[in-house]
Amino acid sequence: MGAGTTAHLGPGQVVQFNINDSESADDFGAEKHDPYPTFTDTRVARFSYVNAQLGVTGCGGYAQARSTVRVMIETDFAMQTVNFYGRPFSIG
Repeated sequence: MGAGTTAHLGPGQVVQFNINDSESADDFGAEKHDPYPTFTDTRVARFSYVNAQLGVTGCGGYAQARSTVRVMIETDFAMQTVNFYGRPFSIG
């Protein structure tokens, strides 16, 4: 699901919204879409988003959301994925 879309939720359900859409060519030259940006040859990178809209229907009570960012770090010697989580906030 992308930004500006609406999810229908029932009790206890979880949904993920991918806000970012990075376009690039795949190994065969076809268009590829990834929900994460790529930074190369850098020691520092920043990622932010503002005014992203999320719609939720079917929720009968309290609901909360939080931002997440997954970072893949790749060097000549290793590759690692790290997840960062923002503070939960109420949407209901």
